[in-house]
Amino acid sequence: MPVAVAEQPFPDIPFSTFSQFIQQHFSSNVSLTTVLLLLFSLTENPDLLNLHACQQHPKSSKERRSVSSGWIKTLSRLIKDTCDQRQAKILKKADSKGTEEEIISSLSTKIDLLAKVLDLFPYNDRGQFTGKLLPVSNKNIQPVFCLCPEAYECETASCNS
Repeated sequence: MPVAVAEQPFPDIPFSTFSQFIQQHFSSNVSLTTVLLLLFSLTENPDLLNLHACQQHPKSSKERRSVSSGWIKTLSRLIKDTCDQRQAKILKKADSKGTEEEIISSLSTKIDLLAKVLDLFPYNDRGQFTGKLLPVSNKNIQPVFCLCPEAYECETASCNS
């Protein structure tokens, strides 16, 4: 029996806003593949983003506020390692200098900001909890398929292609 799973819509921000953010915060040589890796890494990890947001908004005085939580640092390290393996540039030259921890912190800050631009953050601008992030629906970005033959030239015996 099918089970209904609550989802939130795919981020629907103007492309100009997204593009401008990427240009301001990441390498000018960042590839589309790397940008999509960033985008889908955020949309596919709502639980991680929920945990990260909780550490940015502690509920009790005994909790310590963490701007760059261990959760976002872990995601950043995985993204950086993936980009390094692909020899893909993600950070600006100035941001890719320093110790490994400084680089991860810089990337973590950028990924945190990107999540907020995409509205993948369960708190509003006033710091009020708006509700747990749900899995992101990919319905709005499904490709359009068109049926067509595999051959692009005539392949019959009477054809002189």
